[in-house]
Amino acid sequence: MVIVEIAFGDPTTEEYGAAEQLRDMFERDLRPDEEGRIVIVPNLFLWGQRTRQVDLLVIGQFGPGFCRRVRCAAERDGADEPVALRNVYVKNFCWCVEVKDHDHVRFQGATAIVRYNDHDHDVSAQSDRQLHALRQFLKDHAKLQPYICNLIWFRNLDKRALPAIPHNCVGKLPTLEDWLERAFVVHPPRFTQRRSGPGYYLSACAKDMDEAALEDFEALRRIFAEARDAMGQLTRDKVELITRKLILSNQHYAQAIGQKLVVIRGRAGTGKTVKLLRIAYDLAERRGERCLILTYNKALVADIQRLMALAMVPDDVIGPTVDVRTVHAFMRSLMIGLGIYDRVKDEAARAMAAALQAQPELGDAERALRWEQFEERFFLDHYDELKAELLAYLRGGAITAADVAQMMTRHHDEVAWDVLLIDESQDWPADERDILFTLFEPRRFVIADGVDQFVRSARYTDWLRGVDYHKPIVSEKRSLRQKTNLCAFVGRYAQALRVPWDVQPSGELSGGRVLITPLAYHPELHERLRDACLASGNQAYEMMFLVPPSLVDQDRRCFKLRDEWEGWGIELWDGTSPDLRAAYPSKLTAHRVLQYDSCRGLEGWTVVCLHFDEFVQYKLETAPADAEHAPEERPRLALRDPEEERRLFAARWSLIPLTRAIDTLVITLRDAQSETGRLLRDLARHMPDCVEWLT
Repeated sequence: MVIVEIAFGDPTTEEYGAAEQLRDMFERDLRPDEEGRIVIVPNLFLWGQRTRQVDLLVIGQFGPGFCRRVRCAAERDGADEPVALRNVYVKNFCWCVEVKDHDHVRFQGATAIVRYNDHDHDVSAQSDRQLHALRQFLKDHAKLQPYICNLIWFRNLDKRALPAIPHNCVGKLPTLEDWLERAFVVHPPRFTQRRSGPGYYLSACAKDMDEAALEDFEALRRIFAEARDAMGQLTRDKVELITRKLILSNQHYAQAIGQKLVVIRGRAGTGKTVKLLRIAYDLAERRGERCLILTYNKALVADIQRLMALAMVPDDVIGPTVDVRTVHAFMRSLMIGLGIYDRVKDEAARAMAAALQAQPELGDAERALRWEQFEERFFLDHYDELKAELLAYLRGGAITAADVAQMMTRHHDEVAWDVLLIDESQDWPADERDILFTLFEPRRFVIADGVDQFVRSARYTDWLRGVDYHKPIVSEKRSLRQKTNLCAFVGRYAQALRVPWDVQPSGELSGGRVLITPLAYHPELHERLRDACLASGNQAYEMMFLVPPSLVDQDRRCFKLRDEWEGWGIELWDGTSPDLRAAYPSKLTAHRVLQYDSCRGLEGWTVVCLHFDEFVQYKLETAPADAEHAPEERPRLALRDPEEERRLFAARWSLIPLTRAIDTLVITLRDAQSETGRLLRDLARHMPDCVEWLT
């Protein structure tokens, strides 16, 4: 007989109820003489992926002779065969099932659209995202790469309301044949010669799934539980802080959210980003709102996604939720929705398609990768041009209010948000602010202003200009990140460089240490730092390394010392690689390595700043010449010459990595006699209680 079981799950959830219904269907339609096993995993949390949840993962493995007669297309001798009634022998399958209880569904071809709160939602696109996330999840954690069929189950939709196949949707009260028919649409069976005889066969895996493989699938549910149980104390504290009830009604700016533009201002380390997360979480939980956090930093997006996963914030694309994206990704969604992006891209896309066509030797995976790289490169290369065109269309009336309303309806899950929370708003180009304020009312924004911490440019963007209904600015001056000794060190460093700095230590975070060395980083120092980090209740994730461009191998797209360090036994998540930076680390034993340019907004219990003097020199050499400052800073800075502005830019930038550490800050130098090296040596002499110079 075929054993059907539900692996784990909370019996009170809707997903578990769907799993029970599916189990009952299997038990009804399977025959007593058939052999095999089916495992149903409800509400699987995809640890490490941007799409966080799959409603149902269904895995089946069968003995010889399991066969059903269904209508489906097929493949024979490398050619596609049309839909016909066929006997198909099934060895195994792997399904990713999105469960929907809507009874009114609109179909555009094979695309399923549901209506939610007067907005259209593309269920098919949501199902595709889950498929890609599940595929990567299985590859990362179970070393399995099955062929996954993504299916959509409308439990309240009459079968007669479904369109003619091909599509991947199942209606209410389905039979096993209904499920297999839809699965074969996604993954057609192939005609092969077998020992049991020639026929049409389907196998979801390159090799047969045995009991050990099924045990791997069963264990997937435990992966996320283990990640939550084993997260370090720093991460645990942060998750608890985010999910703790903020009681917005008691906050002095709470009543203004949704009524006025709200600005939270503070320098690095004063907790602006965490405050945005707390506000977004509370608005989703208490007010049922859809909140989007926007930042320019891919590494910060990945870190916030990790926190959202550990906090078990649902990634519901139609209900209350918290999402985080880069401003580039969001602008691209807006441009696609308003028809700007494709119009500009068409000619380049045709040329790229022709180039791929001329290389028949490329496999599907390589073609997909090259197309993805083309898409990203094209968008970034033409970003300013695209923004200018979009803004001109909005201001000139070529894009009307009706066009915008239509976009918000058609692309609701991508662009329609109740509250937008802007990280490091001072560093955004003015045209990005103008686009957002044209499409969304300023009253729907919460702004985190870092005063003078510039990364993308040196021109301050004033989000209050032209907005007469904003809440008085909330200024944060206490450090909510760094311990007292680190705050004192950063303050003295800023003072020595003549950088305005008014961050005060928190009385609750005493201690902290700074280690400075002109020596190369070595295994003995690493062992000392790692053991101290772990002894404080943290995981390897909370020990972060920052590196200048000189330590990035541009050809291999990775950290230059990666092989050497891994030879020492150091496991790394290499965020210097563009392929990894957008996905958060899923291994608890890996340390983070990132470029200095990607560190803003991030933090670690222990932070190692490698070749810090090289980084400062790099910022000095690349400082822009057109610096512009916050309004209150301009009078006293007006007399500075261009050289002083460049020095000030590099000095302010250097404060960003120095404010990433909570407990231990380590600085290595290439040249102890450099200007930066001499400054740090002097600080070590004057602050012996908390700064140690290692030789």
